[in-house]
Amino acid sequence: MINRWVARVWMIGLVWCVGVVPWASASESRFTYQGVLNMNGVPLTGTADFQLSLYFSPVGGSQFGSTVDADDVMVENGLFEIEVDFGSRAFLTAPRFIEVAVRAPAGAGPYTTLTPRQAVNATPFSSSTRGVTVTAGELVGLGTNTPDVRLEVLSFDTEAARLVREDVVSNAPIEVLALHALGEKGIDDGFGGSLGFYLQDSDFDIRHAGAIDVDWSSADATNPTADMTFRIRGSDPVPTERMRILGNGQVGIGTTSPAAQLGVEGLNQPGASIRRRQLAGNAVIDVLNLTARTSTVVNDNFGGALNFQLQNFSGAFVNAAQLVTRWSDVSQNELDLIIGSRLSNGSLPPRMIFRGDGFVGIGRGSPVLSTERVGIDVETRDAEFGGMLVNATHPGGRPYIGLAVDGIQKMRQYFSPGSDAWHMTVGVGNMSMEADTGHVSVGHFSPQGRFDVVGFNEISGRFQRQDDTGNSILDVLDVVARSTSTISPGFGARLNFKMEAPNGAIGTDGAIQVEYIDPTVADAETRMTFRLRDGQQIQDRLTIFSDDYAQLGEGVGLGSTDAFVVHTERTGFGGITMNTAAGGRPYYGYGDGGSFRAFSYTDGDFWRLDAGGFVRLSVDRSNGFVGIGDPTPDERLDVFGDAIVTGTLSKGGGSFKIDHPLDPENKYLYHSFVESPDMMNVYNGNVRTDGNGYATIDLPDWFEALNRDFRYQLTVIDEANNDSFVMAKVIRGVAESAFTIRTSEPNTQVSWQVTGIRQDKFADANRIPVEEWKNQENRGKYLHPTAWNKADSKGEDWVDPASRTQMPPVGDTQQ
Repeated sequence: MINRWVARVWMIGLVWCVGVVPWASASESRFTYQGVLNMNGVPLTGTADFQLSLYFSPVGGSQFGSTVDADDVMVENGLFEIEVDFGSRAFLTAPRFIEVAVRAPAGAGPYTTLTPRQAVNATPFSSSTRGVTVTAGELVGLGTNTPDVRLEVLSFDTEAARLVREDVVSNAPIEVLALHALGEKGIDDGFGGSLGFYLQDSDFDIRHAGAIDVDWSSADATNPTADMTFRIRGSDPVPTERMRILGNGQVGIGTTSPAAQLGVEGLNQPGASIRRRQLAGNAVIDVLNLTARTSTVVNDNFGGALNFQLQNFSGAFVNAAQLVTRWSDVSQNELDLIIGSRLSNGSLPPRMIFRGDGFVGIGRGSPVLSTERVGIDVETRDAEFGGMLVNATHPGGRPYIGLAVDGIQKMRQYFSPGSDAWHMTVGVGNMSMEADTGHVSVGHFSPQGRFDVVGFNEISGRFQRQDDTGNSILDVLDVVARSTSTISPGFGARLNFKMEAPNGAIGTDGAIQVEYIDPTVADAETRMTFRLRDGQQIQDRLTIFSDDYAQLGEGVGLGSTDAFVVHTERTGFGGITMNTAAGGRPYYGYGDGGSFRAFSYTDGDFWRLDAGGFVRLSVDRSNGFVGIGDPTPDERLDVFGDAIVTGTLSKGGGSFKIDHPLDPENKYLYHSFVESPDMMNVYNGNVRTDGNGYATIDLPDWFEALNRDFRYQLTVIDEANNDSFVMAKVIRGVAESAFTIRTSEPNTQVSWQVTGIRQDKFADANRIPVEEWKNQENRGKYLHPTAWNKADSKGEDWVDPASRTQMPPVGDTQQ
């Protein structure tokens, strides 16, 4: 069933504006709301709940104040009456509209809002008291009927207000208190308003004593700002500015441009204070007191104090805190600064002290130790925390405590919110604890386990656990340094690693042992063995001997000079692999006497051997090029510098390659080698015959020992191009390291050449065959197949890529 509500209402006793009523009280804003309520066209009889709201417009708009609830209102034959109070300021301006919502019976169902809203009209004014209210307590209100002070003026416009008096002689009006709003002049004249203060002197003359001015400090019409200036008259008839409040909120005393929230300049007084006077006895109480005492009585240990007082619940002012400066040592001109605050028992003990000798105390006033510079005493009860908290206000901040000596930080500890970890650094040592994992590290900041130690250099230490019975202690990690008086044969110290098996048993899975090789010998040599479980056995994996010998795996060295031997049970490759991340350069080095002599390493596609700071050997694995002295070889063998071959050199061809003499920066010049089926040496030169046509050519003293089977060539040089031809001949062959020639004309220049076949020991033992049959496996193949237009597979040194030996992959563990 849909209820249709109809209400006709009246308001009785609404006071729009009241004249002077001596008996007026706080209930004057209350009025009676009456009406007739019909439901479905029939006057209602029963109880109903009402909600009344006050609005500024008949439809929509803003609501004034809060909604008034009236519950269990008796309605008889449709008539009801409600006492309503929207507050003293509800009807200061018009118009106002009341909206009513109702539900019946009371206490059940939703409310129904009645329409339309009811307009509220004002009552007539008294012409003699319009706008003025005087309460029974002689409080006067202008624009308000509920003044809270002796005189209260409420205005909704920008009209000026002022108090004036007439001059005794001329009856001219004189401003005593003036408030001007001169906005009609425009803001570009820099002036906004003024509150002036005037005093009457002994001659009954009114004189300008001071003013509060409000000026436009910014002439920007779109965003103006104002300053407030306080001026007061001194000996000069013109009032002088004493304080200014800027539009940005900064206050200046003695300055027109304060640099802080409160700026005071030119203060040259011995003290400053804010004080109050007791109502009884006129005693003065310091509320805020700053005193700089300059009297000669300085031996009372007092210099100045800043006192803070608060008013308690009974209205009395009590000392709440103090900031005191006192002489701690007059002879040394030292001062202490003490901060105190009130306890619950009323005492005012020092809470913090800054002593002239450099000590800072919190909770106490003197150091316990002579070396102490900061001391903290915390009063705690049993099992109660007490201490200091460092809080970083930014979510990414890192609270930190550091220790330094002479300005150089030696220790610091801090919390890192990014990793949720606590870190401590002492010198080069680090310690870290992660809050989320509980992992702890010593020596670095990134623990990878429950306890992670880097650079641990203790001679003993132990991690232990109890068995399930709580009786037996089981070593989990045990480092023992046994004294010489109790060592067992062959044993000195050990580091054991134990793990829990799937069945829960604790077994020894690895160890690092330090042993005497022969404990019966004084100063016996030692060895360190790294052992690891392999099935049911604990086997040696690495042994280091004190005589500079080490072995990987179980076994013995292969020679007396072995420094490191690798034993492996693999049937294929077995050795050591050095692996780095991508871009790294794995290497192994050579040295003696503590000096680094050479090292071998890989660099991209190159394997190199470096000695003396230079690349001595380089191999490019992408094409097989080898460089000697050249880090980036361009040929199968690229030698930078001189080369010596002690054996026989066989080649397909040969040449020299030099920078071109005419264009050395852009070209090369090649010459082929001179070849011969014999192991031939060639010697040549130029000689001039004497006046009889004779010349003897001297050869090295080893010439005949090295060569045999001499052959001669002579060529006459005739640059004058005479018509006659000159003949030349050898008249005495090589003997005693010389030979002699003769020309048909004297003083003739001759170019000579002598060849010989090598007869030294190596040549006689290693004659180069001129022809030779290929062995059976190379028949049908070529040294240079491409020169014969054959495929590479026809080459003698060609190997099928599928059958080539491959390097073992890094990390391969297959047997």
